Amino acid sequence: MNHLRSFEGRAEAAADGQTKFPFGAQRVHIDGPAWGQALDVCCVEWSGNPPGDDELQSAAPAMPVELDTAIPRRKAEYLLGRLCARHALRRCGFDGAHLPWSRGAPAWPPGVVGSITHTEGFVAAAVSRCSTVASVGIDAEIIADCAGVAAIRSIALSERERRVVDETAAHSRYSLAERATAIFSAKESFYKCVYPVIQSSFGFNVLRLLRWLEPQQHIEFELTCALGTNLPSGGRIVVPFSFARGCAQTAYVMSS
Repeated sequence: MNHLRSFEGRAEAAADGQTKFPFGAQRVHIDGPAWGQALDVCCVEWSGNPPGDDELQSAAPAMPVELDTAIPRRKAEYLLGRLCARHALRRCGFDGAHLPWSRGAPAWPPGVVGSITHTEGFVAAAVSRCSTVASVGIDAEIIADCAGVAAIRSIALSERERRVVDETAAHSRYSLAERATAIFSAKESFYKCVYPVIQSSFGFNVLRLLRWLEPQQHIEFELTCALGTNLPSGGRIVVPFSFARGCAQTAYVMSS
């Protein structure tokens, strides 16, 4: 099976020269430290309502074969993510007209690294030149509800990490749900950044939560095993976080 297919999504030019996204999506600006690290970023908000088949066909005549059986909402998130990536690539000085899909991820043009994230009603892409950044991972997560917090604590956090999260309550202005969501998002961003470099999967337990550094809006972790020469066991990993538009946003960047 051919896993490489050109992206052919359509975004119209609005009267003011800005990109007009399908499905009523609107570009938004995100402030905060998480995505301000030498990255070109494009974010959009949309209703999250599943588009109809005709609307999808009009916006993207061709989709990867992996999405043939996907629900309409997933197809819309894919399309908006690729359009955000195209816009970010142009801001970075690259032609984003053709963005192939390779094994479930964008095949970025030579000289570029990037990452795409989507959550309910929110999609974003970030790119950078390889001369500045070796790899990048970004993540956005809707703040978890009670069931979601319980799932994060069970799946993504060890008993020791759960204690660290609970101990931050006394001096944090953020809720347990916000803190747990941001920590989960930080681990996701780290994975999305590191996996393309080492080409090997790993679990949440590779990062051990050490400290919630609220004044700096950073989360500090320790590597529990080596993931290569530049990521030794015991090494410290710092991931910035932000909260905006009902989401936790994080990013991890490996410098060139």
